[in-house]
Amino acid sequence: MIIHRLKIENVNYNLNDIRYYFLDNYPKTIHLFLIGNWYKIYNEEAEIISNIFNYKLFDDSYSPYLGNVCCGFPKQALLKIRDKLIELKINFNIVDTSDYTYEYYDFEHQNNYKNIYDSIELNDNKKASTDNSKIKTSNIYVEVGDTVSIYNTNTSEIETYTIEPTYHTQIPIGFSVERGNNFGTVAYKDELLSNSDLQKGIILSESELAKKLLGSYLNSTLLLFDDNLESCIYEIIDIKKH
Repeated sequence: MIIHRLKIENVNYNLNDIRYYFLDNYPKTIHLFLIGNWYKIYNEEAEIISNIFNYKLFDDSYSPYLGNVCCGFPKQALLKIRDKLIELKINFNIVDTSDYTYEYYDFEHQNNYKNIYDSIELNDNKKASTDNSKIKTSNIYVEVGDTVSIYNTNTSEIETYTIEPTYHTQIPIGFSVERGNNFGTVAYKDELLSNSDLQKGIILSESELAKKLLGSYLNSTLLLFDDNLESCIYEIIDIKKH
């Protein structure tokens, strides 16, 4: 095994250009792209990582230009991933997209990338007619009443919220006297009733956060904002059905 520690010099690439740079120059190689605090892998490379580590595949809605099929893991798990890929003798690149530095692990003629990918395709074809577990998993989505855990890729923190249903009620606020009516009519205002308590992780189904989460699937990636209105990338890592 040869390890190359390299840097792309004097190039102002965007993420899409970076991906195609590595695909062109390092074929039959798994590329681990560090984006924030999260490593992401795309397309057939994601299928290999998913198969080896039992990570779920998802459609990366935040970075669709990098590829449709994706899987990922927090950067704290990198050593486990790296050691296993070395054990299996699969060529791989560890790419930091913030400064274009990367480490290339090259097994040369012993590279097992193609053998392992071909074995995954063969096994998938054998199970295709009977095993629909992946389809069922992909259909898990957030509904009112669910408890949802989301991973903040910027801070590496997990936040958990239970989405409580919102009820509307009419609250009397006074009388509205119309001409020719000595008694007048009662005026009402619409008000929301809920057991929401942000300190306890309970949110309104009509809150902005809940609206972002509702209908989203397990492992989907969302662009949300924190208390300081800073943009954050979140990934839905768990959904407990009501």
